[in-house]
Amino acid sequence: MAISQNVLFTGAENPPTDEGSPGGAVLTQVLQRALEESGWAVKDVDTWRDSGRRLTALREEATLEVSLAEIEEQKWLLQVTPLKSPGILGRALGRTDSAGHRDCLEIAQVVHQALTTHGFREMRWCWNDYPDEPGSTKEPVPFGG
Repeated sequence: MAISQNVLFTGAENPPTDEGSPGGAVLTQVLQRALEESGWAVKDVDTWRDSGRRLTALREEATLEVSLAEIEEQKWLLQVTPLKSPGILGRALGRTDSAGHRDCLEIAQVVHQALTTHGFREMRWCWNDYPDEPGSTKEPVPFGG
């Protein structure tokens, strides 16, 4: 089963990303700094399929991807997930995710703090699903919590 921490949140990027480019350039820089200050190495910061932004976070054996998209004006969706997640055959051959629940949670906590510090609000977090009201929490919680 794929692992992911997902969050919906609202707020304006300051300053906004240039028109004609996917939103999130400034916000991605904020997240990059926060992750680096928390001991994560960050690489591959890039636009993501012309609709958002992505970056790769690494530390020790863990490699995760953080993807960000503005889904409506000032409404954002962000996902933290292992960069690699094997399928059924890969798991049968002993392959594992490139990161675990604890790694996803730790990055989610760093992201949450950075978003809060920069004035983003109405955060709704959820494990492995779309973060809608019934199944979401106001901040990241441990898996199964």
